[in-house]
Amino acid sequence: MTDAPPTWTNWATNQSFAPAEILHPTDEAEYVRIVRGLVADGSRLRVAGSGHSFTPVVHTPGALLNISAVSGVLDIDTPGRTADILAGTQLRDIGGPLWDAGLAIKNQGDTDTQTIAGAVATGTKGSGKAYGSISSSVAGMTVVNGKGEVVEIDGSTPEYLRAARVSLGLLGAVTRVRMDLQPRYLLREHNRVESLDTFLENWEEYLNTYRHSSIFYCPSDSAAAMYDLGPLKTGDTLIKLLSEEAPEPGRDYLVEGRHNERIGRSHLVFPDVTTEVSTHVESEYQVDVAVWVDAFLALKVICEKWPEGVSPIQVRWQKADDAFLSPQYQRDTVAISISATRLPDANVFLRRAHDVLMEHGARPHWGKMHYATADDIARVYPELDAFKKVRADFDPDGLFLNDHLAELLGV
Repeated sequence: MTDAPPTWTNWATNQSFAPAEILHPTDEAEYVRIVRGLVADGSRLRVAGSGHSFTPVVHTPGALLNISAVSGVLDIDTPGRTADILAGTQLRDIGGPLWDAGLAIKNQGDTDTQTIAGAVATGTKGSGKAYGSISSSVAGMTVVNGKGEVVEIDGSTPEYLRAARVSLGLLGAVTRVRMDLQPRYLLREHNRVESLDTFLENWEEYLNTYRHSSIFYCPSDSAAAMYDLGPLKTGDTLIKLLSEEAPEPGRDYLVEGRHNERIGRSHLVFPDVTTEVSTHVESEYQVDVAVWVDAFLALKVICEKWPEGVSPIQVRWQKADDAFLSPQYQRDTVAISISATRLPDANVFLRRAHDVLMEHGARPHWGKMHYATADDIARVYPELDAFKKVRADFDPDGLFLNDHLAELLGV
């Protein structure tokens, strides 16, 4: 009797498939050996991080590599403000070693369970008009490509670096990422609840005053419960404001103060979303900062028609970058996110939200629920062909491609 193939399921449990096999390398050297062996055999393969994407980005009919054990922060260069981080390292395990060396990453999102390779591959971001995504701080990376070559990508090969910073895992298996860092810093919360009208009158002042700013707008009385935001009602806007402070010498900071007024190490204050399995599905879109208010208000109307099972609308600002597949490519952007519980009409709601935001020139987050076509992607990513050329150079036989990404990118 033949054993059934193993099954892989993502964090949100909305994606599940049966690869030919699931492999678990225990260190970087074994990881490289496994990938090279699969490539030599002409096998299809993908690499899984923490499974935090809502899309079928890691699906494969071939081998799936679980890299959770390929973890650790290496080669910290405090004067040069860089560090090499193994691909399977979760974000929550990066901040401590960097803090001890006097450093910190520049930006981070609401959750810290993603692996560094997965966060970079999908363009995960935080907030702040002066700060880009995690990918924008990538100074280089090591990749085993579809020819079995171990390739060092850095600023000496700018086209490769622009492709690698948001690659969807299509250049090969990333083994380590080199990050540009900054001196360690504290974050202090100045969170508050206001009406939407008040926020819309003052949002530019908040953006210019604080290092990081974002909002959760509640389109219904029940919306706040999905993210445990507290007793918020329809129309309330939770404004998250973070200012930077320098740590005092000789003091061992962690996190102090009550919620919404905390101060602590940046990597401990950034995340505030539970790591438990999600009960919802999430969509996120990046629009040009010049049209964000119109896009937000259009989505607000859609949310008010689906008051049950819909989350607050989250809004965050990011700085432009030059990665070919970055949602922030060559424009300062605003990320607009919305979640829905997995009710029968969740896809109907999220599809309508998708259509409305795409009308405003939005770029979907690669790891969140969306309904984009190849024509949509070609329209909103002007450097798509440049990325596809690098991808073909790295993986001419398409061993790292899957059906979802091949269709989406028109490969």
